[in-house]
Amino acid sequence: MTIAVIIAIMTSAMVFSSFTIVKEKSILCNEINSHTPIYWQGNAACGLGGKAVKSISIKVYQSAGMCNSYYAVVDDENQTECVVRENSNYNRSAPWTSNNHYQYYVSYKGSYYYFNMN
Repeated sequence: MTIAVIIAIMTSAMVFSSFTIVKEKSILCNEINSHTPIYWQGNAACGLGGKAVKSISIKVYQSAGMCNSYYAVVDDENQTECVVRENSNYNRSAPWTSNNHYQYYVSYKGSYYYFNMN
């Protein structure tokens, strides 16, 4: 009897969390589809510091009702959405070839892409 109760609780928790993820995804898509103004757009670079540099084109949007909170949409075939994070090692004086020179980054397809919004 106890095992059945535990399984029921775990199953309901998994179902609830899956609904939450879908809801967050739909809210983000609704924000973009409702003509949210682009906060910044440009390229983000990966592979700085001596490695081969790759770049992606992104559009950054400010999260509704939240100061200094952003999300990005990568200009790819899927319009992939990414969370914009602040670079904790940001140093404006660092060389531009260093990741530390850039204030923000996004994670896309297993790599970090750095950029400044200015």
